[in-house]
Amino acid sequence: MMLRCLPIALAALAALSCSRSTPKSDPAPAASATATPAATQSAAVAVASAAPAASSAAPLPPPICKTEWRKVWASGADKLTGLTEADLPDGRVALGLAIGVQPAVLLMSDNAEGKLVKVPLKPGTHLAAYPKASEGHRHIQRVTPVRVEGDDVKVFIDFRDDFNDKRRLVACGPSESDDWWVAFNDTSYLDRKDPTEEEKKAAFKNDQYHEVRDCRTFADIARGETWIIGSGLHGKLGAEGVIEWETTLFVNTGTKNHDRHLHAYPLKGDKPKPVDYEVPVSRRLADGSFVLAVRSGGRLLVGLLGPDKSLKGQFVSYAGFPTIPDMADDGDDVIVSTSIAKGKGEYGIKALRINGKNPVLPKAYTNVVTDQETESDTDPDFIRDVKGQHWLAHVEGERGKGRLEIAPIDENLKLIGRPYAVTAEDEKVSSARLMPMKDGGILAAYIRDTGELVTEEVHCKIEK
Repeated sequence: MMLRCLPIALAALAALSCSRSTPKSDPAPAASATATPAATQSAAVAVASAAPAASSAAPLPPPICKTEWRKVWASGADKLTGLTEADLPDGRVALGLAIGVQPAVLLMSDNAEGKLVKVPLKPGTHLAAYPKASEGHRHIQRVTPVRVEGDDVKVFIDFRDDFNDKRRLVACGPSESDDWWVAFNDTSYLDRKDPTEEEKKAAFKNDQYHEVRDCRTFADIARGETWIIGSGLHGKLGAEGVIEWETTLFVNTGTKNHDRHLHAYPLKGDKPKPVDYEVPVSRRLADGSFVLAVRSGGRLLVGLLGPDKSLKGQFVSYAGFPTIPDMADDGDDVIVSTSIAKGKGEYGIKALRINGKNPVLPKAYTNVVTDQETESDTDPDFIRDVKGQHWLAHVEGERGKGRLEIAPIDENLKLIGRPYAVTAEDEKVSSARLMPMKDGGILAAYIRDTGELVTEEVHCKIEK
């Protein structure tokens, strides 16, 4: 199902029953993000709450953990692309990443055997002809494994080229061709200065304007499914040249399929500031439906999709300024988590538990406290090892440059032990994925803030 990159390193790992496509290395949300429109606010649930007061109870003991081994696979890994994970039918896990501008996949088994496969780019394609430094800049946003047969790997690449002349190429599709499923290759109408009537007519074909603002690929390799969630800008040219604008959230299931709109924000002004849908994450539920979470307008929007990716019911808006969300399995349930800004440079962790057999979106977040003395925790990942123990992995300190910690928790997301520092104080981690080992250990694949791709196995136990 869906994957995600966790900016942290090791820890106890989750029972990954489905592939995950959830990135976790995007820029932090702007504190000045546009507020959710009034029509959405009326249905939103205000859920931010203050952190609980410090407990006077005796401090809990930390877990006892031991690092078995560590390996550095490559340098130059893109921290913003992060790691995108997919579960394979043969029990291995495929982690998509970018080394510079080249896509790559790290294949790992549950006995810690692995291989790094660099995916070649076909000469003559746009992906192979990335912008020169004097022309612009490329950002590979996600590398998603979509098919793996032995060591033969196929990936989709989500990328964006920004050119100095304000032209923009936003595309999501296969790495071996320019047969993109979703793409925009032009100068945004909003970036054009004083367009002429002829230019407006060319942009608004049949009085309609469409622009892809962003897109992300999701894949379920076992089921052979690939789909894309995107953020778009739509304009309708009305009487007397008045333009009605809206930002749209859409899903695309193939090059020959039309985009299906899931959500929209009306926008004001002749050249409005779009309220984009950012860093979507998704996961298949036990009943065959999907949960989708996306950051937009300074809030987290969460909705349920049917097996055909159509919207079931309505999105619920959760207040607060979230970082990138994460999703993890807990038996039949799915836990959606994120970190919410609580002060300048400080974040607290909140979560939603969704019943996978009878999915209903909660009305409010659950506060998750990792340590009463911690000022800022980000990038949470709820996991469960093969012995059934629940863990919370998170970055302690500066987001994207903090120390990876793990803490034992119970099924109600309450601490049963103090956090354990997986990485050293001076070893900062920007993105990571966790995998359970069949011997009871936990394998962490992570990207250091210096760009090295590292795997490490840890064994932990809880003192009762």
